[in-house]
Amino acid sequence: MAANFSARWASACDVAFASIKRALMSAPVLTLPAPSKHFALVSDACEQPPAVGAVLLQDGHPVSFFSRKLSGPELNYSASDIEMLAVICVLREWRCYLEGAK
Repeated sequence: MAANFSARWASACDVAFASIKRALMSAPVLTLPAPSKHFALVSDACEQPPAVGAVLLQDGHPVSFFSRKLSGPELNYSASDIEMLAVICVLREWRCYLEGAK
């Protein structure tokens, strides 16, 4: 079994694996929030599966992620109402970062 696996491992696999290791070691996935810097909030909603999500950014780096499924009456909301729901949800979630921030 091991010989079979090593036979399929090519030089392109080495390059891809090294690239993944470099990406994971070079910068953190999430950055720590700095209250003195500006925040950017990007939110989105989708119909299938019905959910809302967002990312909080500083200097183009993610600070926090948020997502949740829609339930109950929210499933009947219009697209614009779901988008607004996403904004309301993340403002509640990230109030500790955003209140008083730039």
